[in-house]
Amino acid sequence: MRRLLITAGYAPNTDTPDGQWHKTTDRIPGARLFTVGSLLPHLDRALHELGSANPDEAREAIQAALRDRRAVSAYATAARGARPAFAVFWASYTSGFRNALRGYGPVTASLSLMGGLRIVDFLAGTTIVEYKTGHFDDARDLDALVEQVLAYALLAAGSGHPVTAVVMYLARYHVLARYPLDMFLAHLAGQPIDASEAGHRLATLVRAEQRDCGSNGVSGLTRQALCLVRRVP
Repeated sequence: MRRLLITAGYAPNTDTPDGQWHKTTDRIPGARLFTVGSLLPHLDRALHELGSANPDEAREAIQAALRDRRAVSAYATAARGARPAFAVFWASYTSGFRNALRGYGPVTASLSLMGGLRIVDFLAGTTIVEYKTGHFDDARDLDALVEQVLAYALLAAGSGHPVTAVVMYLARYHVLARYPLDMFLAHLAGQPIDASEAGHRLATLVRAEQRDCGSNGVSGLTRQALCLVRRVP
């Protein structure tokens, strides 16, 4: 894991095994980032197969995955095959999207909301950023994305993260769509919306669903919250 982090341009602050790391440069070749990133899903899968594990067990699972030469060779072959597609994405990202995203403010990745019931891809300043690399071949896929972003935006304030805008970055299609939150809510609801009250109502619905059936889904709940609340002039 240390080798992966160093390859990605990070260095440890101290010599302790689990200490913090810092970024050493902004000029990391895209191929390096891709090589490191292509391994992370496999390591993540190894950790999830453990279920509940202590840090020592998790560390051993990661080390075992990296010691498996046949598996690493297979990962490398798959990474080489995917590099042409990544090269297209990287050229698109560095041509303007990167500067746009950086312009939103300091970035927090994998932001936890409601004690982990929801995980936001990124919070950049006061902007929710949802990053997608997959296909959107059906209008239902876009509907699901909009509802996902909407839920994050409404729930963020209750977790201490004020939001003023939302972004959907569809990397495969070279599309970045940004909307001020008030405009986004009003367009979806057909009327002005009190975001704070809508977020409170949505959080109540999500907690009730979690308590009753243990589901993390929000299908329909976000729009229910919007319909229940109207901004008072």
